[in-house]
Amino acid sequence: MEAATAPAAKNESKKAQKYEGSANPKRAEYYERISQRDMTPLWEVLKYIVTKQPITQCVPAIWHFDEVKPLVEEAGRLRDKEKELLAEKEAKEQEIMAV
Repeated sequence: MEAATAPAAKNESKKAQKYEGSANPKRAEYYERISQRDMTPLWEVLKYIVTKQPITQCVPAIWHFDEVKPLVEEAGRLRDKEKELLAEKEAKEQEIMAV
């Protein structure tokens, strides 16, 4: 089975991203060609996702129920007051996000 070799029409809005491998002219030209078909070199992307050592910006946190329960209840009370002021179509489910 032969690989598809038909060139894609050049679309400037689909410019290839610059990766470390882009310094190599052959790779840069290849990255440009595949970007025209909405493709990207996975090996350039995965090295930042799948690393030898874990890399995270997350910071661990502990929420003690007795300390945060009043805050969660207050959020519910605040949201109830807002719901009274909002039109029915704008009233959505209330949520609180712990970050």
